Amino acid sequence: MNEHLIKLALEAGIIDYIDNETPRRYYIFDNVDFENAEKFAELIVKHCIIELERCTLRNGNSEHNLALYEAMSRIRHKFGVELK
Repeated sequence: MNEHLIKLALEAGIIDYIDNETPRRYYIFDNVDFENAEKFAELIVKHCIIELERCTLRNGNSEHNLALYEAMSRIRHKFGVELK
């Protein structure tokens, strides 16, 4: 699994790591509930939106930026995710 996804899965509480393993190995909790899975998905969506925002800051093309803002708005609305 990608290191960024591992970090988000740890934060969401759906995986943990096995102590004293090198290289580090992870396991998925047997009792992952809907709230944890939802939090993981929300974190992924938030990080995607943040990457889109970074693209708008670097690009001076206003048409390009408007398209990115529209995409961010649609993603937020579709998944019900707000950045805090």
